[in-house]
Amino acid sequence: MRRNNLLTGIVVGIVLGVLFSASIVLAGSLEPSGGPTAAGSQMYTLEQIYDRLNTGAAATKNPTFTDPSSGPTVGTMHTLDEIMGKAPVANANGASVGDVVAGKTFWGLRSGEWGPRTGVGHQKGICLLNGGLSRSSERGCFGRISCLYGGRCS
Repeated sequence: MRRNNLLTGIVVGIVLGVLFSASIVLAGSLEPSGGPTAAGSQMYTLEQIYDRLNTGAAATKNPTFTDPSSGPTVGTMHTLDEIMGKAPVANANGASVGDVVAGKTFWGLRSGEWGPRTGVGHQKGICLLNGGLSRSSERGCFGRISCLYGGRCS
């Protein structure tokens, strides 16, 4: 009986040792895939992300790592709440691809049309109706004499 318990303890110990060592081996290499100047290591700063959302400013990733010149201080950076406040949110009243002139790009805010989109609609023009000006409808100008500004006139 005592011998069976000893044998069981040894077998369980070996099995646990193999399982723990396998999980360490599967963890991957501790060596970085590239140095701080490698393209995969470069990132945008939170300030650049804030500026893009706020003004549409273009930014480039930092090609080298730079240590901070001093420790953190109060008010040196926008908070994550401020950054998130600049991000667009879904809006059922946002433009759809049919609302935007064909070939023009826009950021879709509607559910199912989120993100960069390209319009497929036609340009509405100004119609001369019996000597007066009127905006064209989606189907164009009717009873018109002529259509101005490249709009769709029927």
